[in-house]
Amino acid sequence: MTALLLPFDLALPVMGSGIARALAAGQSVICKPPAQNPLTCLALARAFDGLPDGMVSVVTGGPAVGSALSAHPAVAAIMFTGSSSAGLEVATTARASDSTWRLARSTLKSYVGTPISI
Repeated sequence: MTALLLPFDLALPVMGSGIARALAAGQSVICKPPAQNPLTCLALARAFDGLPDGMVSVVTGGPAVGSALSAHPAVAAIMFTGSSSAGLEVATTARASDSTWRLARSTLKSYVGTPISI
């Protein structure tokens, strides 16, 4: 299973590309949309209703949900886009919960998250 921890500002594009990558690799995917705007991600997930049950799932909530996904033993890969501090938390949680000393494969894209005005 691949966990997608989505950013508030690019949730749909990151969700779409993450689902495509996971499905192409033969993985089921569980998406955690941002707490600020989960409804668009829930709507996009309905596009995958024709797939077998459990292939694309969405769970909503705050940081505790992201931590639970990062620590879950069924998660083989984590895709995260967000702040550096949250990325460190995801990586630390994934590593600490893994009793076999295997860190889940992860893609962490961290950024400051501050908009730039010119």
